[in-house]
Amino acid sequence: MSKKTIMRITMSDIEKKVEAVVRARRAAANTLLSAHQMFSSESFSEKQLADAWMEKIKENSIIRSCGWYSPPPHGMSVLIGNPPQYSRLRYNSLREAENWPSSQIHYSNTSILYPYYSAVDRETLLIGDFVGTFYRGQDPAIRDWIKTAYKLTLKIAEYVQPGRRVSDIYNFAQDRFRSLDASNNTYSQSGGSASDIGHSIPGIGQDSGNWDWVSADLTDKEVASRLADARWFISKENNRVLGSDFGLTIEPQLIVPEFPMASFHVIVLVASGKKKIVTEFDSLFEYFGMSELMQSE
Repeated sequence: MSKKTIMRITMSDIEKKVEAVVRARRAAANTLLSAHQMFSSESFSEKQLADAWMEKIKENSIIRSCGWYSPPPHGMSVLIGNPPQYSRLRYNSLREAENWPSSQIHYSNTSILYPYYSAVDRETLLIGDFVGTFYRGQDPAIRDWIKTAYKLTLKIAEYVQPGRRVSDIYNFAQDRFRSLDASNNTYSQSGGSASDIGHSIPGIGQDSGNWDWVSADLTDKEVASRLADARWFISKENNRVLGSDFGLTIEPQLIVPEFPMASFHVIVLVASGKKKIVTEFDSLFEYFGMSELMQSE
């Protein structure tokens, strides 16, 4: 009998971090789908879905039961935009109490659902936020607009590469916005519209810093504070050059006068120069009858 040499393949530190971000993002998406499936199509409020989503998160073993972006409570918000104006989606900041899940606003098949959870991987404390715009309605103009917003977000993610200046990514995005006569709804509580379309993922590559503080024993408040402070933003003023290992969120909130705000949060991970775009939307697109968006990836 011939002997076979068994090679043990171990993951590098950066590969483990990439895996952690992906699994956190996937857990956020999967728990949202499970929560939504608890309700019929027209039987829940923002708060009911948020509460059900949090219960599913508490049952899982992958992500913490409090997100890092807090407030809103638990690092989560669920907004439901209803026709004709979908005004609930034109918000300033999810930190403001008026934009927290409400028991007075209900979903129907003509609504747009906008769920957000700032997921944190239990083991590594790396983030895998989830945000999307989901529409079961049949208005073709709205469906086309949401698809356009998604495709534009993916184009920005595709433009991200090692060696690029962060400000170049911002400028590329602004050019794409102008081509649609769209603007970015991102807002800063510190004053006016924020000049960014996303931020870094702390703990990966050139942004790993001193990650020795990571511990499962940290309080939710400590985790939120450290992660929020460790980010930098994709803005016109940020001229840093991306290295061979990094993580970014791409999350424009696109608005045009005649349509509801549409936004998708996409994660770009680069490890040893190899790039991965993380979405984890497919199961929800299928559930909401939006499978045509899956063809945009």
